[in-house]
Amino acid sequence: MFRDLTLRSNKFDKLIIKQNFFSLRLHNTQNYVTHTTFSKKIDKK
Repeated sequence: MFRDLTLRSNKFDKLIIKQNFFSLRLHNTQNYVTHTTFSKKIDKK
């Protein structure tokens, strides 16, 4: 019973880590895109 709970919590932890990693990557990508488009706008002026 206890081992089952531990395994389940481990799976849950990995899921959370995966989601966090994904959202972090998404955030970084958005920052990069925003940054590059902003730089291009400045270059055009």
